[in-house]
Amino acid sequence: MKRSATRRAKIWSSILSSWAGPLIIFLFCVRLHPYGGTGSGQGQGQIYLQAIDALGLNGSRLAVYRSGDDRLKRETLSITGDEILKSRPVVPEACTLQFLTRLDLKEKGRYPEPDFSLLFRSLLRRIATLGHLHCGLDFRSLDFGGLSHAAEKIGTVTSKLRREEAVRYSNRQRRRMPFGGLLGEITFAGDLSPFWPFMLLGEWMHVGKKTSFGLGRYFVKTAHGREGG
Repeated sequence: MKRSATRRAKIWSSILSSWAGPLIIFLFCVRLHPYGGTGSGQGQGQIYLQAIDALGLNGSRLAVYRSGDDRLKRETLSITGDEILKSRPVVPEACTLQFLTRLDLKEKGRYPEPDFSLLFRSLLRRIATLGHLHCGLDFRSLDFGGLSHAAEKIGTVTSKLRREEAVRYSNRQRRRMPFGGLLGEITFAGDLSPFWPFMLLGEWMHVGKKTSFGLGRYFVKTAHGREGG
């Protein structure tokens, strides 16, 4: 007998809340200088690191590094899975994902207009991989098929996504690489309870390809207003 969506939500809220964090997020502030010296990128422009801040769940910041100090502080801020889930325990009937950095989502060699199922499968793979490799979480009993099937029942209410093209230069491959993706908002409605814990964690972990470059960052907005990591 298949588990109900509500039962799956409770099980995976429990697992994700025990995320063997802490999750530590850093914000880097750099200053660009276009001339002179050995630099970064195809144009060899220089980058000066000015500051590093650790980010807290409530938007707080802690200075970890400032230019001129020439040292990193040991103090930091951390975020646990339990704190993330407890920050917004009420599951809405509808929510909007607002993408702040480009979403690069590819399926079968194409860049389709994403629906909830496609987004969730990508998010689920990322969270399961990071949770297993870095936190020792056991996802073997996760009903990937059941969750994926349930995700297909979540409907798209409106989509205001637009594609933004961009390129980056790869020093390793010595050529320009596509770096585009989707920006804007997309709204979904349905029984979001099985997916809500993953969606909240995804605000901090991003979704899609090239997340290590900062792509795929989003906020979750509900009827109560803008919320997010």
